[in-house]
Amino acid sequence: MRALAHDPVIGELAAALTETDTIRFWADQLLHKPEQSGGHASNVGWHQDYTYWKCFQNPETLLTAWVAYDDVDEENGCMMMVPGSNQWGLLNGSDFYEQNLDNQKNGMNVPEGQVFRTMPIVMKAGQVSFHHSLTIHGSGPNISDRVRRSSALHLMTGETRFRYDERHQYLSTKQFMASGGKDGDIVQGDMYPVIYKKGVTA
Repeated sequence: MRALAHDPVIGELAAALTETDTIRFWADQLLHKPEQSGGHASNVGWHQDYTYWKCFQNPETLLTAWVAYDDVDEENGCMMMVPGSNQWGLLNGSDFYEQNLDNQKNGMNVPEGQVFRTMPIVMKAGQVSFHHSLTIHGSGPNISDRVRRSSALHLMTGETRFRYDERHQYLSTKQFMASGGKDGDIVQGDMYPVIYKKGVTA
């Protein structure tokens, strides 16, 4: 798990996408969507990751690499993304834990002239997708006989700066503050290992 989280190839791809020289790892999640978990039971609500990451100043420096452990498609609840939503700013109604996706979608303040259009992210086991911290995404039920397992690797560029937000703190940001980190400081330290740096080989 540690090797995957710190994979330099994933780091290099993330650096290319964000046009930066340095990528740091800061958190990950293991996600399990059981087989035959229909209804709303295993849905993941429409959300923008930055809703929960306000302890960092700029959403443009934050992204997620989502790694599929199993083949994923609409039948077993693949991730769905809303193309272009990373340009809409932070919307209301973002909630990872909401399970009624239709009601939630109708209540989000989509900018005038924009369309909430979803795209399934169909992947083979071992593939990785990337999304911006403002991209709206979620997933529906697993109605198949196949389990859906994955890791979400949360990454940041070397330019990411800390912002104190009382509601959104993590073990890593608390340690950063304990070691003297203040508002506006570049985020760095043992809890934020560099997994890719241009021109440096492991």
